[in-house]
Amino acid sequence: MQLIGEGRTATVHALGSDRVWKRYRPFLPESEVRNEYRVSRYAAEAGLDVPHVFGIEERDGAWGIVFERIEGDPMLRRMVAEPASLDVYARRMAELHLAVHACEVPETAGLPDQKGYLAGRIRHADRLEEHEKNRLLAMLSELPSATALCHGDYHPDNIMLGSRAWIIDWSNGLRGHPAGDVARTWLLLTFGTMPDDLPASVRETLDRMRLRIRDAYLASYLEGARLKRDDIDDWFLPVAAARLVEGLPEPECLAVLAFVREQLAAADEPAGVALRPVEREDLPVFFAHQRDAEANRMAAFTAQDPHDRSAFDARWQRVLNGERHAARTILFEGEVAGNVLAFPSEEGMMIAYWIGRDYWGRGVATAGLALFLKAYGTRPLFARAAKDNAASLRVLARNGFSIVGEDRGFANARGEEIEEFVLRLGDEA
Repeated sequence: MQLIGEGRTATVHALGSDRVWKRYRPFLPESEVRNEYRVSRYAAEAGLDVPHVFGIEERDGAWGIVFERIEGDPMLRRMVAEPASLDVYARRMAELHLAVHACEVPETAGLPDQKGYLAGRIRHADRLEEHEKNRLLAMLSELPSATALCHGDYHPDNIMLGSRAWIIDWSNGLRGHPAGDVARTWLLLTFGTMPDDLPASVRETLDRMRLRIRDAYLASYLEGARLKRDDIDDWFLPVAAARLVEGLPEPECLAVLAFVREQLAAADEPAGVALRPVEREDLPVFFAHQRDAEANRMAAFTAQDPHDRSAFDARWQRVLNGERHAARTILFEGEVAGNVLAFPSEEGMMIAYWIGRDYWGRGVATAGLALFLKAYGTRPLFARAAKDNAASLRVLARNGFSIVGEDRGFANARGEEIEEFVLRLGDEA
């Protein structure tokens, strides 16, 4: 059989001109194959545009499903090829998702229950401590139940555009709450590893576009839904934790694990301080913080020209796309207060943070850095601060950093060489 497609969980083979056999990889249990068959049939009966399902077949010791062969391009590739139309495609993606969620599923349909499915996966997440699992399960139990059809793995590479807009790959289909399904899409667009068959140039383009796709999709979805952003945010933790059992590539697994732990830590934080992944809308706020003259003088070692927006955007592009970078937005009472990041340097991984002047003296920097350090497990970590930057030195000391050296360098914000301390958290590797 001719191989015509390949993904992380299955390969697709031609069966003549009008059918294909989706062959599942050996690590995928037969129950998931049968679930995709069941959900795909239900979606078709509900009137959604999905490939017709002919049946389950076992060939050469492998399980698979025979589907109608459809012609078209993944929406993801169209987005890359037509970046000027990205918002149009994101809106279409949201409209299709809303149509899925408009389908009510009776209990007799036999689809997996969303909350039960997530709970089972959380219990088997070996990367989590037992006390973390217990907290996550308690949070999940308090979330609302619903009976909508949920795709379970909805993203633009699972939408085929041809004579129709086909929704494919229903192996994670569920009966549950739309907010949980949207939360998973948000997480996939934030942390998901790109498809293996994409050329390097396309991967780079998508890395630059992924946050824009995510934000445009979510805005369009919320326009048409009876949900608020907070409803979706409530599902992030259990949905992200459940994803840890999916055999993710190690960098993605670590990023998702860090997200779960920082969100758990934020739930304990009484001062109104929280972290979340950096979003595109945060960057203008960060740029305004960077242009603050007093903040620049205090920080000393700053951008050569704090008012150069092109240089600022290029730097944040590198941060957000760098595999060894980790960046988070610091929120105070729901407002963007600053950012914290880790990045590679000559000493090792370096920590830096920036807090808007409106939030100085309120413990935001100390609490924000503490949350980041709880989730980001790499040690040792290094930091640098001008010797006369007493506020930053206090924040670092309160979070366990110790002075291990001194240096001298040119400070752009002061136009001269000044002395600085080098600090470290954790023992040398």
